[in-house]
Amino acid sequence: MRSVNGYIHDNKLFSKNYFDIAEGMIVATIIFVALAVFLPTSDLIPHADLIFSAATFLFGIASAYYVANRHDRYTQLRSNLAQESASLISLYDASAVLGQEFSTKVANAIANYMAETYKYQLENFVIGSQNEYDRIVDLAPLIEPQMASQHVGADKFMESLLSLNTIREQIFVLGQDKLTWFDWMSMYTLSFLIFISLFSIGFESHVVRMIAVMLSLTLTLILFIIRDLDNMHRNEKLLIYGTYDRVFDKMKKPRVYLKSDIDNGTITPVTHKQYRTIESISPTPSPADVASLDV
Repeated sequence: MRSVNGYIHDNKLFSKNYFDIAEGMIVATIIFVALAVFLPTSDLIPHADLIFSAATFLFGIASAYYVANRHDRYTQLRSNLAQESASLISLYDASAVLGQEFSTKVANAIANYMAETYKYQLENFVIGSQNEYDRIVDLAPLIEPQMASQHVGADKFMESLLSLNTIREQIFVLGQDKLTWFDWMSMYTLSFLIFISLFSIGFESHVVRMIAVMLSLTLTLILFIIRDLDNMHRNEKLLIYGTYDRVFDKMKKPRVYLKSDIDNGTITPVTHKQYRTIESISPTPSPADVASLDV
C-alpha cells in the first residue's frame, strides 16, 4: 500500500525505516527536555517573543489547512476502499448465477487480486496489482449466458466491473495527491522559527520550561500527524484488512494476511476464521508502470 515521496524503495507496508509517531515523540521529548534544562535563562535572540507570536499565528493557519485537506483525502480513500470491496462482492454474487465453474474462477481471481494489493503501499497498490486485476477483467469474455437470469447476472457482472475500474482510478489519483516540497518547506520553516524563538525567550522558572517542552511536543505531534495523513499511514492496514476480510468471508475463502504484520502485532487474526499468510516480496512499481497506466 504506499510511500513517502513517489515510489517506495521498501515495499512493506510498515517499513522499519519509517519513523512512526511514538518513536518520533520519544526522541523529541529527549531533545526538548535537554534544551529546556541546559539553555540559559536570559534571552538569546532580540524580539524572540514577536517572532514566536507571528510564527505560531501563521503555523496555526497552515497546519489547520493541511490537516483538514489531508484528512478529507484520507476520508475519500476510506470510502473508495469500502466501495471497492462492495464491487468485489457484487462481482462474486453476479458470477454465482453464471455457473459454478465460472464463479470459482472469479472467486480465485478476486482472492489473488486482494492478496496482491497487501504487498504495496496505498498509493502504489493500483499499479502493483494491475496484473491480477487484469485477470479479473479477462474473465468477462468467458461469460456465456443461457437463461434470462444469467443475462441479468452478466449485466450485473459488467456493471460491477466498470464500477471497480472507476474506483481503482480514484484510489490511484488520491494516492498520488501528495504535499509538495514547497508545502513542507513552509511548514518546516515556521516550525523552526517557533522552536528557535521559543527556546530563545529565556526561562524564568521550571514551570515555564515545562510549558516550552509541552508546546514543542504539541507542534511536533502536529507535524507527524500531517506527515502520516499525507503518507496514508493512519491505520491503513487495519482499514484494508477490515474491508477485504468481508470479501474473503463472502467467498468462503481463508483470509489473507502478511506474515510480517502478524509477527509485529499489526494484525491479530481471529481464532474462529481460517487464514493464510503471504510474504511481501513484490517489486516496487516502476515509473514506466505509471506512464503506461491510463488515468
